[in-house]
Amino acid sequence: MKCRTIFLFLVFLLSVSPLCGQSVVQWQDPNQDSNQHLNIAKSVMILQDIEGSLTFEQILKPEKQRLFKPNTKEVLSFGSTQAAFWLKFQLTNATNEPLGLEIDRGTFDSLALYVYEDSTWKVQQTGCMLPRTSRQYDIHYFLFDLPTQKNATHTYYLRVRSNKTLIIPTIVASKTTLLQRYGEKSAAQGIYFGCLLLVAIYNLFIFSSMKEKAYFFYIVYVFSMFVLMSIQNGFAYQYALHPFPFLSKYSNVMYLISLSCYAFFCIHFLNLKNYPIFLRIYQGFLIALAVLFVWFLVGGVPPMAVNLLRLVVATLSITTFVTAFSVYKKGYKPAKYFAIACVALIVTAIITALRDTGVVPYNSFTNYAFQMGSALEMIFLFFALADKINQLKEQKQVAEAQTLKAIAENARLIQEQNVVLEQKVEERTTQLRDAVSEIEVQNEELRQQQEELLTTNEALDKQRLQIQEQKSQLETTFLELKRTSDRLDSSIRYAQQIQAVILPDYDALGTFFTDFFVIYLPKDVVSGDFYWFKKLPTKQTQNTENYTDSDKKMLASIKQKINLDFDEDFTDLQQPTTTKTNNIERAIFITADCTGHGVPGAFMTMIANTLLFDIISNDSIYDPAKILKILNLSIIQVLRQDEGKNADGMDISIGLFEKDETKQVFTLHFGGAKSSIFYTKNGEILRLSGNRSFLGGHTNRTKHFDTQSLQLLPDSMVYFATDGFADQNNPARESFGLSRFRNLLEEVYLQPLHAQKQAIVESLQTHQQQEPQRDDITVIGLHL
Repeated sequence: MKCRTIFLFLVFLLSVSPLCGQSVVQWQDPNQDSNQHLNIAKSVMILQDIEGSLTFEQILKPEKQRLFKPNTKEVLSFGSTQAAFWLKFQLTNATNEPLGLEIDRGTFDSLALYVYEDSTWKVQQTGCMLPRTSRQYDIHYFLFDLPTQKNATHTYYLRVRSNKTLIIPTIVASKTTLLQRYGEKSAAQGIYFGCLLLVAIYNLFIFSSMKEKAYFFYIVYVFSMFVLMSIQNGFAYQYALHPFPFLSKYSNVMYLISLSCYAFFCIHFLNLKNYPIFLRIYQGFLIALAVLFVWFLVGGVPPMAVNLLRLVVATLSITTFVTAFSVYKKGYKPAKYFAIACVALIVTAIITALRDTGVVPYNSFTNYAFQMGSALEMIFLFFALADKINQLKEQKQVAEAQTLKAIAENARLIQEQNVVLEQKVEERTTQLRDAVSEIEVQNEELRQQQEELLTTNEALDKQRLQIQEQKSQLETTFLELKRTSDRLDSSIRYAQQIQAVILPDYDALGTFFTDFFVIYLPKDVVSGDFYWFKKLPTKQTQNTENYTDSDKKMLASIKQKINLDFDEDFTDLQQPTTTKTNNIERAIFITADCTGHGVPGAFMTMIANTLLFDIISNDSIYDPAKILKILNLSIIQVLRQDEGKNADGMDISIGLFEKDETKQVFTLHFGGAKSSIFYTKNGEILRLSGNRSFLGGHTNRTKHFDTQSLQLLPDSMVYFATDGFADQNNPARESFGLSRFRNLLEEVYLQPLHAQKQAIVESLQTHQQQEPQRDDITVIGLHL
């Protein structure tokens, strides 16, 4: 074993000479260099192992060391290949900070990092073809420790192999920075996948109501994109596929399933059965995808098949754009959003291809460009489906108008014909009365007139039958339109049930508050207001208590009864002490008013609820000011408001309640963003206002948030309310106002909570009268 170690060490010394032309990665003190992570691609030497059979001992030999070539691109990209690649780089750490190597791709079959440490080469092997336990860190991509000594230069070897497109992003940074980057990436990915699931579930409800095939294929396409992206980012392996590593080489099959669903969706949504040329083109794409599917299953994933798949994807994307644009030009308006969705996906696909070839740099934007493009595609396809529903509504309205016009025209014709008939009968009667003497002469003429009358009656009967048939058709059309309207209403009701899931359960509120009432009045079916509650872990405090004289006497009596042999005189004992632990129950209650109302506001509540759950439940941050600060930054980041594309946000009130059962007192820590709360103290209603800034929106001004604390006695009331109640106007366009709302609370706060709720609702109705509701309204009273 010693001889082997000495031999490898000598080989290592001999291999140092080729490194003279290789740049050494220098890691400086982060306080001096603001760059917290380094892309070391241009500092890497590369050796291609075509057969994938070279061992590490062979790599260390001088003849192999001379074959390493320097890399000049920003990203290590080798396309679709079955060869293995050896990467070599040197690193000098000028600090005592532990470093790590990040490879932000989750689809490598195998990786092996060789580190020279303690006079021997050590190897860390992992990859999708190996068990999950082979990874140093249980994350969805790959992270390795880089053992270093301060100011010493170390050499590292990395062997990489994959049956998919081989791109190796190499980032060196401190382990603290890398783990922080992992948390940020995981949060962004969670929002992305959550949005995909939300879109799929929402459209599933619409499909269950309308039974349109386009919605079915759109749902399957969204779900297949969810699975495909989870495979590409390593989440599928981390959470599901790690017990079956052999499935990794068949992951490209999901591309074919997703593309097939997309092709079927295009055929049904764009009504290509009316355009035979385009229909035959898409049928050809489906045949090509079926051939590739069989090829992948039988022959593995050869580079030729992958390149052919890329050609099919590019051709299908361009064809879809041309098809959607042509259909839009022919008058099918929903195809406009379909074409925009194609442009978004094509542009991001081009950016991804340029990144893979090294034309554009490898960064967070180019790394996740395809995901952002797919998200934009999903959004515009959602708009296209919505526009299709609007078109159906317009067609319904046109049909109703034409039907009413036809009914009116038929009624007019009948009335005119009746008038004409009456005139003719009257003329004939007059002639008969005046020409009694000419009856014999005019009998023939009368018979002809009678035949004319019979002909006219037959025509009227035919018209009457036609009118009855038209009436029956109109009734059938009306029933079909009514069923369509009912399905749309049902879909919105299902969306309301989805939003109701995020609101706190009344039983959960009852575990902390003595009593409460909730007034929750959305302007539309779904709401931009929501409220949030979580009971926190109990906080413990300690109090020290002294024994009284009676306690000491009781202890002396016990001593005499059990005849214990104490060395000390019990009467001279110092006053003993004891320590009691007080349990302080805690809970957080939040009300928020998101920008907008209806479906847009409801989407904002889902995003805000997810962020609050991550900040409070996952990160255990309870201070209201810190929650407001982090939530503000999270909204800006999630909605990319720093790019100026969105200015949505929310007003929010956060209350941290602490209940000390021993002292019989409540402590309320409050933080608000453009909001306030009301509470009772000393027989009056007081108002506690938060900061004037709201959360979200693009602004250059730094937002500051404070936490205010106050103590409340049991039986106190605390009221949370959004601005919808105070802003509601009456027929004279006068709003209810905060002052009037405060006076209303002073009148009712001593009543039982169900009576308070009824009085507040009745005051709102009295003020509002017949005026429509302007905004979502939420008022919540909490009895301590």
